[in-house]
Amino acid sequence: AMHAIRGRARIARNYATVPAIRTDPTRVGQVLLNLLFNAAQAFETVDEERNVITLEVSSSDEESIAISIADNGPGIAAQHLERIFEPFFTTKDSGMGLGLAICRAVADSLCGKLTVQSTLGKGTIFTLELPSPSWPE
Repeated sequence: AMHAIRGRARIARNYATVPAIRTDPTRVGQVLLNLLFNAAQAFETVDEERNVITLEVSSSDEESIAISIADNGPGIAAQHLERIFEPFFTTKDSGMGLGLAICRAVADSLCGKLTVQSTLGKGTIFTLELPSPSWPE
């Protein structure tokens, strides 16, 4: 995703030591790639100094991990937050509105959870929580 980010924003990383989980790295990668593209596209101006995308990996217990992608962009309006994971819903001029719906479906298929928090004028955080194992046996 660096070709979409480079020049628009900088990346900050905060990786904690987390337990190993058993999951499908391809599907997790698909979700994270889409979230990184969305974060880069959220910025209204191209400014690598001010625009920050933060990647965080954490764990609150020994059986799950959380991967968060946050931006300090304009945020998402409350009326849009309620619909953000609906298929074909979009606030962009281009796109089909399927990316976040697919991300949520992939998270669900891994027995995980994809959530969003956003504050207008401050930014948005998407968090992918995955248990271990993160798919049905």
